[in-house]
Amino acid sequence: MNRVLKAILAIALLLVVLSTVQNFRFPYETYTAEISEIRKTITGNGYILRGETVIRNDSIGVFEPMVKDGVRVSGGSIVGTVISGDLDEELAKKLEDVTRRIEQITRAGSITDLYASDEARIYGAVKEISASIRLSVAENNYSKAGEYKNQLDILASKKESENSAGARDRLLVSLENEKYKLEEQIGGIRTEITAPAPGFFYENLDGLEGYGSESKLEDITIADINSFHDILDTFSKSRSEIAKISDSYMWFMTAVISEEDANLISKGESIKISIDEQEPVNAEILTNSIDSGEAALVIKSDRSVQGIMEKREVSFEIEKEYHRGLSVPAEAVCVKNDVTGVYVADENKSVSFKCIDILFIDDDIYIVRDKYVPPEDVKYSSLKIYDKIILNPEAVKDYGKDKS
Repeated sequence: MNRVLKAILAIALLLVVLSTVQNFRFPYETYTAEISEIRKTITGNGYILRGETVIRNDSIGVFEPMVKDGVRVSGGSIVGTVISGDLDEELAKKLEDVTRRIEQITRAGSITDLYASDEARIYGAVKEISASIRLSVAENNYSKAGEYKNQLDILASKKESENSAGARDRLLVSLENEKYKLEEQIGGIRTEITAPAPGFFYENLDGLEGYGSESKLEDITIADINSFHDILDTFSKSRSEIAKISDSYMWFMTAVISEEDANLISKGESIKISIDEQEPVNAEILTNSIDSGEAALVIKSDRSVQGIMEKREVSFEIEKEYHRGLSVPAEAVCVKNDVTGVYVADENKSVSFKCIDILFIDDDIYIVRDKYVPPEDVKYSSLKIYDKIILNPEAVKDYGKDKS
């Protein structure tokens, strides 16, 4: 082997030895600074409550709604008819069952689709829509009147046969024909039912209609909220209870939460709340009463949430805190010359001190500001993404002085 090759190998071996010694003499465990997110939330299950007025009728009979669930009505407007008096009980029960089946099937349909294929019912539909047009004009709601006018035009032109209809349509036609015949046979007195207040009409009742006033909810207890589940399970509406009007856009969400969660929020605080995993909306803490390790929480909002008028039992998530920045292990944080920061090692294994601006502390991890610009009187540069943070700052003192 010639001398040149021997010299090259000797130098390479020396470099390997030096590198090994250097690595041996650099006993630092490091952590790479990366972007992290920490989100503090309060989650649970609760109940949606609203200002609701129950529509009652003292006469015993069969209620036939003239509007569908979710339709906004004016105070005093006709929402249905009660057939009462000297009725054949068997026919009355049958009419009630048929009416309920039609309501269930057509909840998502329209009155035009329901009646268009049934010649025997077109006259009744025209009469009903005409009354709605008159009401809309009286309320100066000409756009709504125009919508009803379009329904009349469709009824006049659409002559769809029962044979061409789908299974659902054929069932509806059959039920409507049966209902029409029952109404002719049953006789009785027909009483128009009007809305006691403006709002959204709903035929379904569940027993929680009387709890949605702000004054009551301010004093609600944990026991009250816990009783809601039993009320929903055991409720059966009386013959005098017909339907309800949700008379306000305002809604409340109430739930029982832990004392730990309750301590994260306070009465009057503005928050963001997500209902059934939908987009968060603005809301306010109406009350947050702690008792024996739990709290009765009431949240107030008037923001639109899909289906909020029909919802009762819901899941919720309150976004309490959200922080995004560089993650730093708590053990690496120290103070140098009255400046808080961390020691980092560069590619050459040189050590320097870098300052940080702490946004949030979560147990053993700090979230610090990314792209932090230190004050002019601070001589240290700031921590950057992908910096190698030395986990044990005390080891730097044993190793030697840092270059900063």
